[in-house]
Amino acid sequence: MSKTFRSFIFILLFFESSYASIYLEKLSEYKNNIHTQLGEIVIPQIQSSSLTVEQKDEVRGVLKRFGVQIDRITEEFKSLYQKTYYPPSSGEVLQSTVLQRREEQFAIQVERVFRDIFHLLNDLEKPDRWKIRMQSIESEVSDLEHSQMKWKMSIDLKLWMQQFFPIRRERFFQLAQAATNLLPLPWKTTQLERLEKISLKNFLRKDTAIEISGVDKNKIASDPSILLLAINHEHGIFELKLAIELLRQYGADKIFLLTARHAWPKYAKNKKQEFSLIFPEDGDPAKQLEARLQNSNRVGVIVCPEGLLPHTHTWFPLSVKPGIFVMARRLAVRLADRVRVYFVPTKYNGLEVLTSEEKVSVRVDVKDPEKVPSDAISKPDEWVNSRRLFYENWINETRGGYIQIDLVHRTYVPETDLPVARPLQYCVAQLKKLLR
Repeated sequence: MSKTFRSFIFILLFFESSYASIYLEKLSEYKNNIHTQLGEIVIPQIQSSSLTVEQKDEVRGVLKRFGVQIDRITEEFKSLYQKTYYPPSSGEVLQSTVLQRREEQFAIQVERVFRDIFHLLNDLEKPDRWKIRMQSIESEVSDLEHSQMKWKMSIDLKLWMQQFFPIRRERFFQLAQAATNLLPLPWKTTQLERLEKISLKNFLRKDTAIEISGVDKNKIASDPSILLLAINHEHGIFELKLAIELLRQYGADKIFLLTARHAWPKYAKNKKQEFSLIFPEDGDPAKQLEARLQNSNRVGVIVCPEGLLPHTHTWFPLSVKPGIFVMARRLAVRLADRVRVYFVPTKYNGLEVLTSEEKVSVRVDVKDPEKVPSDAISKPDEWVNSRRLFYENWINETRGGYIQIDLVHRTYVPETDLPVARPLQYCVAQLKKLLR
């Protein structure tokens, strides 16, 4: 093999490793770990229970149907992801909203099934409760089989409250704060300004430490600038408050949130309250922001590029939408002679903090701000596609389902009513000890 050919192969492999998505790999890992959860943790407990042979067969049959749907839908995601992001596009005509809706639906339904299994295993010796749990699991599996997504008030409202307001002692206060966003009160402050007044500690277990690394104000030129800060969406409102803190450390004097209207419901008539929110439904987000830049030297914009909240115990890998990256390029082109535009990649261990029995520090990793190129946007645009993929890979590194709800010990995270999650293989080993 010639030296030139070896060099060509090395460059090719480097290029592929640099631009390859781990989404599909994590999707397969997630699927396999679901089967491990069912086959090596749930079924052995059913088999060792005092249920009748017919009842055990009934449980196995429903769980087998669930496993079939896990296989079918993860294959559907693989196909949809490839159709959405291959070949690369500028991001302006992608069908990512379809992918987003299916991801959200699937995550919620898997969460429901695991919560039902959690309670089913607790109620194995209670025939009246056992049957109710089985009916609920069968209903969810049937919905998956028919690709149906139904809002179930008693279940979904509880899940929503637990994830947006996980700490019991703070729940009433935070719900009251959230309710103010829905009322037509004559306040002159925006939603983000009110959120900024709430302490980060209110969202966390008592004495939880917060460790932030990488914030360096000197990495940004003193010229007028816009900082688009991306953060993973795992703890409801907490990461928005966290992002505000980070942008203030960077010296932002005005902060906005890019969000969908359905994700931030509001019925207030006071437009001042809505000033800090930018809704893509209202037109080009870059134009909306450009119109609000008066009297600001450094503007921060918060974006959650995954576009939705991963449900607590699914650990499902999520695709990153291209909107923030397209917005960054458009702003950089339009404001090239006046304002520098920066992309600030950020992530934190939200799922770990939410689901660990042991108290875990909030670890926030902030990468250096990157100046967004201001040359003309191409189709496809290299910067848009490479940064979208980089951020997607970065936040999916710790996903894939290897940490799931602990269906062996079935305990709750202290100070919350969230089931504890642990590494899957640890749970398998623990169950083998218990069943000896």
